[in-house]
Order: sequence, then structure tokens, then C-alpha cells
Amino acid sequence: MRVQPLALPPALPGAKPARAEVEGYDAIQLFVDRALTALRTFALTDQNAPAVTRICQRLDGIPLGIELAAGWVHMLTPEQIAARLEQNFDLLVSDSWTVLPRQQTLRSAIEWSYNLLPEAERRLLRRLSVFVGDWSLAAAEAVTTGISGSDAVCSQRLSEKWGDNRCDAPAGCVAPLNEANLPGASHALRATHQGDNSPFQTASQQKVLILLSRLVNKSLVIVGRPGETETRYRLLEPIREYLREKLAEAGEEAETRGRHFRYFLALAEQWEIEVTGPPQPAALAAFDLDYENFRAALDWGFAPHRSATADDQVAATLAARLGCFWYVRQHWREGRAWLAKALASLDSASLPDPAKEGKSDLALRAKLLFLAGNLANDDLSAAQRLLEESLTLQRMLGDRWAIARCLQELGSVANEQGDHGRAAALLTESLYRSRELSDEWMIAVSLLKLADLAGEQADHLRCEEFAAECLPVAQRLSDIGMQIACLNLLAQSAIGTGRCEQAIALLEEGLALDRRRNPQSKGGPWSFRNLGLAWQMVGNYTQAAGYYRKSLLMRWEREQPAGVAWALEGLGEVAALTGQPQQAARLWGAAARLRCGVGSVMSNSDRLRHEQIVTAVRSQLGPGAFMAAWVEGESISLDQVVAYVLAGPPFGNTM
Repeated sequence: MRVQPLALPPALPGAKPARAEVEGYDAIQLFVDRALTALRTFALTDQNAPAVTRICQRLDGIPLGIELAAGWVHMLTPEQIAARLEQNFDLLVSDSWTVLPRQQTLRSAIEWSYNLLPEAERRLLRRLSVFVGDWSLAAAEAVTTGISGSDAVCSQRLSEKWGDNRCDAPAGCVAPLNEANLPGASHALRATHQGDNSPFQTASQQKVLILLSRLVNKSLVIVGRPGETETRYRLLEPIREYLREKLAEAGEEAETRGRHFRYFLALAEQWEIEVTGPPQPAALAAFDLDYENFRAALDWGFAPHRSATADDQVAATLAARLGCFWYVRQHWREGRAWLAKALASLDSASLPDPAKEGKSDLALRAKLLFLAGNLANDDLSAAQRLLEESLTLQRMLGDRWAIARCLQELGSVANEQGDHGRAAALLTESLYRSRELSDEWMIAVSLLKLADLAGEQADHLRCEEFAAECLPVAQRLSDIGMQIACLNLLAQSAIGTGRCEQAIALLEEGLALDRRRNPQSKGGPWSFRNLGLAWQMVGNYTQAAGYYRKSLLMRWEREQPAGVAWALEGLGEVAALTGQPQQAARLWGAAARLRCGVGSVMSNSDRLRHEQIVTAVRSQLGPGAFMAAWVEGESISLDQVVAYVLAGPPFGNTM
């Protein structure tokens, strides 16, 4: 009979659940019951509920582990127990004489179960410990046996579909890197296809399925969430940590983690291509499922003790293949950190000499620079430098598609910096080159960015023309994100020309598109900011403030300081228009500090309206009081200003 872990509250980053939110879960109830045995005065409260939840989640709902942890409440608070468990499981010990020896520690219980297994099952189980989170059957077969049909399919599809090194990629991506233009990739793939000649023992794929089913029946492997096309499996975390030790003791860690690395390198290659075409939602969903395993593969690839096949260049290759996903999923900070590590591994301190460095090395370096520049949304000067370095290398390589992509993103950076003349030159060249390539998606991206530039300059007619030309192309390509962007730009033009009701309708249409694409979507911060402005212009300040707050929160969660500043400026205008001049000045001061830190400037289309309201507030407060409130806003941190806005009083509709 299978023994399943107890039901747990969902694990949400940064969550601090109240007692009422978690007390109904089986794992929490078991902890409380056993804690009362150890300390009769123990009670689950709003204060200790987050720590008790962390304890049960760390132990993956294992009853024995929860019982042993709860037994310490007479000596330690739940917060102390949780903190110790996050370091290791040594706390899970009982000295009760009524408990069987194998149940006196969680480790001894796991070891007892492990030692009862036949060697083939032990071998498979310890090799599965290299996975983080859950995994698919195909991944288990590839990593534990070295036989990976998926790698061969990936390589074949790549060479057939992308031999000319061009693709239709989402904004933020460049052409996928294949075996022909990536250093080390073909070596890593060949090593996976051919298996290995080491003494590392293997089993057939069919045998893996049989052995895995036995481990599931013995509750050592958990059948996780079933996907639409495949079932996922996982190890409970305490079991996984024990098995990692056994893997190292057996001398199999380097080989197994090397296989894990090569499998996810090839998988990233396949999904990097899929994310550029119609299967984009499925590819992104697949990426989300294995995100923790990609992280583990990167950790191994850049580690000094890695296997010989996972050298620095191949690790950098994996980072390059994941760059598009980091951009689309907006994992800005993490993506920047991995890309910086990848560039450092290639020793990119000085400009490479194409006569000494191979074409594939230059292609990899150029792509890493492009991706790093595109993710540098917190520092426009750094973004410009990285993109210019990438453009220089792409010109050396003569990659016309990548040159056009660099020009597009450099144009966007110049636009946000307020250098509209340079932005126009860069984006015009990108459009010309995209038309030369007859690449419909690239043409649409250039049109979209030219529309944005016109809107920033308050040239509403040109903005509308470019956006209207782009929209049917985006519809033909089934690019929902681009369609939403077009609708936002059309709405901004409508607001700028006094057609606010039409703007609201366009923005609602964009939000509806987003919900059709993803029923769980919470909307987009750009759409929310523009809805805030539209409702502000028609005098509904309560609606306006609500949308500005939504935009602010999403921009803050996504680490987009310039977007936070945009929302703060709008909230400041609403505060001014509803008789709260000091709050307005504080919000504007906070926004100014953020813009200065990033290097972003306000658009011409916003500046005239904004300066008129600022002038009125300065006159109302007087220069001294106005500056004092402004400086106060400049002095508080980003987190503080977000908390201040979200906890602040609602804005009314009248002064």
C-alpha cells in the first residue's frame, strides 16, 4: 500500500499565512497534535503559523519527520525549528524508548527503507536525486541510463528547421544557436547520443519504467502533477538529500550530474526554437515545469568540479539558450546574474579578435551580450553598452538578422533615454534591414518600436499609423503580446487626442486577449497604467488610482523601476487632482529618484500635462514645502514607497 505525504498548504514565495489559512491541512494538524504532546500549552497562532507551515513544507509532508520536528517545541520555538531544518535535518531525532530504533531519526527510517531495496532499485533511486523538483519519465531514462532519444530528436529538428540561423523570435530573443554555431554544443550532444564507455552501469529505458513503478509502489518516489502529455515524478526533499549523499559515496555524482546537464542543454535547444513559433505557450509551460532543473544544470555547468564534458563554453551555451525564457518570463535579476557568469567564463573583458577566435565563439559571445543588454532594465547605460558590443560582433559575423535585432533594442534604449534622434536612426535602419530580409515578424517589431518612439514624442498621428500597420501583421502571426502592445499604443494616441472612451475600449480589448491566451492572467502593467491615465483624463480618479496601483504592484514585482516611476507619477497626479498636494510631491520625488537611477526620462506626451500639474502643486504648497515633500519622497526606498502607496488612503473623485 502506498503511503502518500500529508496535504500541505501551497508554497508561495514570501507568504506569511494566517492560522485560519493553514489549520485545515493534514500536515499542520499532525504537527499541532504532536506538539501538544511535547508542550501542553502549545497553540497554533497567526504569529507561528508561517513557521509551522515552513516546517511541514520543508519536510514535504512526511508524517515521521513532522512528528520528530514537533517534538522539539518544548525546547525551541517553531521559528527556531524551521531555521534549523532549512540548514539540515539533524534535528529530527527522538530519544523515546518506545520508538523503534529505525524510527528514532528520519535519516535512520530512510536508510532502513533504502537498505531493503535490491541493488538495481537503489542505483536508480540515488541517480534520480540529481533532479530538483519533479521530472518526466523521458528525463529519468536519459539521465539514469545515458540513452536519450529526445536529444537526437532535438538535434535533428534543429538542423532541419534552422539551418539558415534565422527565426521568428519573441522580443528579447535572437536567433537560436545550433550545433553549427555554438562551441561545445555538438560535443555535449554527441556524448549524450553515444552513451559513454565509463564503468558507469546503465539499464534499458524499459527497465527504468519497471524499476520506477516499483519505487512508486514503495512510496519512495511520488507521482506528482499529471501534465497534459506526460506524468511527472518527484522525490520528497528529505529522501532526496539522503540519496545525494549515497550518490556521492557510490562515485556516481559527476557522471550522473553530467548526464543531467547534457539532457537539459539539449532540451533548452529544442524549446528555444519552439518558443519562436506557434507552440510558444506550450514551450513556456514546459520551461516552467523544469525551471528548477535548468537552474541545477547551470549550477553544475559553472561549478569548478563539473564533469569534463560540461566545460565553460557549454555552460555559457545553456545560459544563452535560456536567455529568451528569462526575458519572456521576466526573470530579470536571475537572468542577468547567469548571463554575467557566462560572459565572465568567456573572458569578455576585451574585444575578441575574429582572426583568433572561431566564428562559433563569437556567435555565442554576441548572443550573451545581446541578452544581457536586453535584461538590463535597471540600468539603461549598461544596456546600451552591452547591446553596442553585441552589434559590433554581429557586424563582424555578418549576421543580418541579429544585426537588425540589435538595432531594434538599441533604438528602444535610446528612446527611453530621451535621445529620440538616435532612436529614429537606429529603428529606421532596423526596419530597412528587416524588409531586406522579408521577415514579417522583424518588420512588425520595427514598426511597433517606431510607433512607441512617435508616441514618446507626442506625434500621435505617426504613432497611430505605425501601430495600425503593425496590428494586422501581429494578428496574422498569432502574436498576442504584440497585438496587446499595438492596442496600447493606439490607446495612448487616442488619449493624446482626447478620445479617452475609445482608448478604454482598446485597452479592455487587449486585456480580454490576454485572458484568452492565459485564463489565469492578472493583466499587464502597461495596460493598467494607460487605463489609469484614461480614467484620470475623464475625471474618474478612483478608477484611475486603482489601475495605477495595479500597474505599480506588477512593475515592482517584476523589478522594473522605470515602470514603477511611471505609475508613481500617475498616482501623484491623481493625488494633486484630489486635494492631496503633499502626497503628490512625495510620490513625484520617489519617481524622480527611480528614473535618475535607471537613466530613463519622461516622454514628451506625458511631460506637458505633468509639468502643468506639478506647477499648480508647487504654487499651492509654496516652493519650500513643495521641495521638502519632494526630498522626503526621494529619501525612501522602493519597497517603502510601494508599501506607502498600497497602504495609503483611497483617492476620491473630488477636490
